[in-house]
Amino acid sequence: MNVHEPGHLEALGDAGRAAWAERVASCFAGLEKSRFVQARPTAATPHATVIDWTGFPVRVAACLSRRRAQELLDWRGERGDEGRRRLQEEYLEWRVVRGAPREIRRVEFTTELPEYWRVLAAHEPSTLLETIAELAGKARVAARVAYGDLDPLARRVTPAQRESAFAAAMLEPGAMSGYNTGANAICCMVQRTNTLRALASLVAVAGAARRVRNAATGEWRCLTAAEAIPLFPGAAVQHRASDPLVAERVGRLAFEGRRIALEDPPGVYIQGVEHTRLRTPDGDAVPLEWFRFARGQDPRFQRLTFEVPPGEGLAVSDLVDVATGRPIRFGAQVAELVQVVLRLRVGPAGAVPFEPCETLKPAATGKGARNCTDVVRHDRAFAGAR
Repeated sequence: MNVHEPGHLEALGDAGRAAWAERVASCFAGLEKSRFVQARPTAATPHATVIDWTGFPVRVAACLSRRRAQELLDWRGERGDEGRRRLQEEYLEWRVVRGAPREIRRVEFTTELPEYWRVLAAHEPSTLLETIAELAGKARVAARVAYGDLDPLARRVTPAQRESAFAAAMLEPGAMSGYNTGANAICCMVQRTNTLRALASLVAVAGAARRVRNAATGEWRCLTAAEAIPLFPGAAVQHRASDPLVAERVGRLAFEGRRIALEDPPGVYIQGVEHTRLRTPDGDAVPLEWFRFARGQDPRFQRLTFEVPPGEGLAVSDLVDVATGRPIRFGAQVAELVQVVLRLRVGPAGAVPFEPCETLKPAATGKGARNCTDVVRHDRAFAGAR
């Protein structure tokens, strides 16, 4: 199985590419039983389509308030990323670089998959350290920032040992390397559902042809997100921006009898940013050139940096969002402007004969209660740390 690196990067050698292909295959394991969702695009899925959403975690705002959510989402916390990025749940994570407490100099976003960074750490330690240094704006970084006490270049160190040390230093809960917590840099996503495995699981379970009869007309229809998500608990979260869209769109494609696959290379990408919503103190629209896209090829970027050029004499926090009339005080406000996309390949309608795996009655469906338990827990920790 030949799989390109996310964003069509070319950082892996032969062993790394083989390991990446194996990692992707493991994320899609079991799809050979699916009638609609394929593990990879083929001639049966010739058409491109996208599902897009904005990067602001709307569930967090709904559980609290928009202002409180903006503060909480930017909070780095005493234990690195524990407070902040565990709630950046829309396949987009960020860090804010500040000068004075109310001054924002730069906001950096990433959609890079932790699975890919694990493979990079395991097979290309020198390239990994060079990449971390580049993202941190440094000439070089010490190996310990990514591998802890392990020497990744020692002769008898195995790829598995490198991956394990990297995960402990930069990915796992409580990991304290400032080069993925946001203190010095942000490299890849750490939120537990912002992974390729979680994305593949969501697409797989959503891509089953479920249907319900319209009580008024008697006709069959596909399920809404509110009706579908309770059927696969753990694979999707209601009230997010991303999960309901993916669940409903993929479910509709299956209902239409189409084969479905994630595009190669698989991942979530930054498609664009609604930059014209931002204005300078003089009322001028912020130009797109103030946003720097990287770590990919157009239109498959995995990184976005927003910074006012030095010659302008402004900071990000001097800008105003004309849609709300508020000055930019948090990175979460910029995340609301960032368009995130999942790219799919699909086949023609009716290619797969419709045999619903589940037929529901309207009484069995419902919107379900909003789950705010994790949001409240982090908010209490945030309040205690202030």
